[in-house]
Amino acid sequence: MKKEKVIIFGTGWAFNNYIRNYRDEYDIIGITDWDYEKHGESIQGITVINPYCFDNYEFDYILIVSSYIDAIKEQLKQRTNIPENKIFVPYKYKLKNGKPFENEKTHKMAREMIFYLSELAKKNDIVLYLEYGTLLGFVRDGDIIQWDDDVDFAINYENVEKFGNLLKNNISSFPYSDELDWYVLKKVTDKDEIRYYEIRFNGRNEDFHEFEFGVRIRRTFDNLSVVMQTKYLSCKAEHFNGYDELNKGGKKLFLPYNHMDYLTHVYGNWQNPTKMDFSFKEGNFNTDHLKEYKVPLTVKVFI
Repeated sequence: MKKEKVIIFGTGWAFNNYIRNYRDEYDIIGITDWDYEKHGESIQGITVINPYCFDNYEFDYILIVSSYIDAIKEQLKQRTNIPENKIFVPYKYKLKNGKPFENEKTHKMAREMIFYLSELAKKNDIVLYLEYGTLLGFVRDGDIIQWDDDVDFAINYENVEKFGNLLKNNISSFPYSDELDWYVLKKVTDKDEIRYYEIRFNGRNEDFHEFEFGVRIRRTFDNLSVVMQTKYLSCKAEHFNGYDELNKGGKKLFLPYNHMDYLTHVYGNWQNPTKMDFSFKEGNFNTDHLKEYKVPLTVKVFI
């Protein structure tokens, strides 16, 4: 079977993970990056080409293999004539070291971190909600779903600064700090309004598989709770105006209010386990009236 021809955009850790596990998925005719100093180099045996010279190549897709998907899409739109239907993004897990929670030590660390952050936030009067696949896993299966690839949280908009200060003041005490170097990124508007926290780590050995703890910022507009990032996914405000509790081994986790209805809103028939890629399937409400808030975001170091 003839493979589709692709140019891979990205040369960092996500590229290395993707090439390690999925190199034979496509006919890779080159990789590309905006850094002109890399042009003409060979990385993993693949030549780095100038993105302004795409017209010199025959290919089916640009494959974005990076964590900065939105920024790269916007740059390609502004700087090249590549149509949007020729830009493709692999499933997130393909950019990582396989499925992280299939690794026993990574799974154990993720669970401990979930309980640690949930308790720390609540002690400081912040509700740290379980979100999306993480919420689904703990409600349905009592644990992180093995084939998930990150941990999802949410906080309400009024707690953004307070939660950030909490991270700054406690990062040195995070679980596994003797084995992991923790750091936090933020996604911000051009006015430096924080829309997302990304808690990450560098392992001092290869015992842990890389993934992120993502903390979405939800803001209430009338009867809607809206994720202030990318797709501006929305649900009824009631789900994040209160909360439900889930007790696990004497420890509490915090869920959206009326969480079963919320899961139905997000996933439909969520009770039946299905291996999926965890792309968002949230049944969205119209947020066209919030256009003034839908602005590009930039990733910056927070801690």
